[in-house]
Amino acid sequence: RPDAYERRVSELLTRRAFGERFARTWLDVVRYADSDGYEKDSDRPNTWRYRDFVIRAFQEDMPFDRFVQWQLAGDELEPDDPSAFIATGFLALGPHAETQPTDLIANREKVRYDNLDDVVATLGSAFLGLTVGCARCHDHKYDPIPTRDYYGMLGAFAGTDRGDFPIDRPHRERERWLQEQSRARREAKMAELNIPESDRELLRHPLNPNNPTLNAVYGKWNKPLKFTETELRAAQEAGPRRALAELDARCAAAGTASASNRALVRIDAGAQPAENWLLHRGDPMRKTAVIPPGFLQVLDPGRAAGDYLAAARTELRKRGVASPGQRAALARWISDTRHGAGSLLARVIVNRLWQAHLGEGLVGTPNDFGTQGEPPSHPELLEWLAGELVRSGWRLRHVHELIVTSAAYRTDIRTRNAQAGPTLGSDATAAPPWRRAQRLDAEALRDSLLAVSGVLRDQPGGPGFKPAIPAEATASRTADKYPSTTPDDAAVWRRSVYLFVKRSVRFPFTEAFDAPDPTASCGRRIRTTVPTQQLALLNDEFVRHRAEDFARRLERETGGTEAAIRRGFALALGRTPRDPELAAARDYLGRQSLTNFCHALFTLNEFIYVD
Repeated sequence: RPDAYERRVSELLTRRAFGERFARTWLDVVRYADSDGYEKDSDRPNTWRYRDFVIRAFQEDMPFDRFVQWQLAGDELEPDDPSAFIATGFLALGPHAETQPTDLIANREKVRYDNLDDVVATLGSAFLGLTVGCARCHDHKYDPIPTRDYYGMLGAFAGTDRGDFPIDRPHRERERWLQEQSRARREAKMAELNIPESDRELLRHPLNPNNPTLNAVYGKWNKPLKFTETELRAAQEAGPRRALAELDARCAAAGTASASNRALVRIDAGAQPAENWLLHRGDPMRKTAVIPPGFLQVLDPGRAAGDYLAAARTELRKRGVASPGQRAALARWISDTRHGAGSLLARVIVNRLWQAHLGEGLVGTPNDFGTQGEPPSHPELLEWLAGELVRSGWRLRHVHELIVTSAAYRTDIRTRNAQAGPTLGSDATAAPPWRRAQRLDAEALRDSLLAVSGVLRDQPGGPGFKPAIPAEATASRTADKYPSTTPDDAAVWRRSVYLFVKRSVRFPFTEAFDAPDPTASCGRRIRTTVPTQQLALLNDEFVRHRAEDFARRLERETGGTEAAIRRGFALALGRTPRDPELAAARDYLGRQSLTNFCHALFTLNEFIYVD
């Protein structure tokens, strides 16, 4: 059919596999990992829910403005939608350091502001392509971002709590209600017992078995402070008891199983906004002035931050949400193309799409659209694509189709030199934005080994899997040790997007092929060509096992040596062997095993590079 190519593109873009494939690009940008990082590097049991949300969003073509809004304030904008709540996991993805109540106040405040700085800096890079984090200690040296704007944005997160919360609203609200009443009851009992204030401060924090000072205070006072939920209910007046009964009824309607479904997120601790300070030189112990909520003035065409905040609070009151509304206001501003940052947001994401498909972005620095970044090679094309995204209702699938069906993408590499100059817009001095031959990234290469060998297990979603890693590569002092022995079986033959990402224990195979460090946002992977990559393909046990599986597959599907050669070329390289290759392969199989032949196919450049 004349439209066969376009029909094929449209069909592929609706597959879950596309969501799984493209989600990896976004997970790089938002520094996704399944552990905290730092010295303890504790595992995070519920972070995978955010990863699954991203996959579903790309598969189902969620409007990108909503995709962004939910990641900043999904719990405020759509409080009854569990997916919207899970999306706010974006705010909790970064490396996270824990403090102890016995730590110095200066240290506790430093860690708190470092965690908030990670949120603001990643937000700026991921959504706006701006290095906003540079303005923490002083006005940005190159871009028009004053420190005041940085702290205005940080204020949206100043009153937030990070933790694992129930994903459905009734259980979440019931849990918070009980926590608030428990705190009040505990404070009253501490007052009745005349507990010294120094001990009270420690007792306001959860017990930590690794903290001797805290344990000693708990050992002294915890028994007289204990009370059951029944006692807590009995101590309540009639009004609060009715409120709890209503929450109980809503939780019963939601189902008891919902209480165990939790997600790691960052949400506001209460209905009142937290006090937000401007810090002198970024020092938490040198607070200079209270800063109201605000955005980046350079991207503000006229609507004040206070207007967004007032509109957000009105919206939240209608939904019955007790929250300050600052994150909701930020979410509306960042996606507003008329009065906010929406136009830049659109440019940044279409540039990421162009880079993903053609190997090079129209802006070569996808996380930095500022003056220190590269200017766009084809600004008119970038503008047109951003406009197409907004006009289509922020549908990324529309832009994917535009790019993949374009001449820039489809022109064969062998005929490009004959192309008579650029044909797009008026950028006559710029090089044509052709698609480049690209090496498969680490995850796609691992998935290809599984797929070609016939053992890829198509199991979507859920907690990440931990494949086998040599013991010498797992030596660390983390709280949650990586398993020392993991069998190479179907449990780990899943797509690599579901691979457990532990910050202190990098998976050697994907690291060799340039998987990024999940400590910070990665807008563009640096593709290297180094000897360790070929050594990994030659010596890695995982690759050898897949060659054995591939050989068994060829034995099942073919009846002879030549048939096995042809089938092997078709599966691994997508083509039939040429006559010299066929002769060489026959000769090779006369001396070597079919497994070695399959292993050799895996090491070919043609298997690793896609054109």
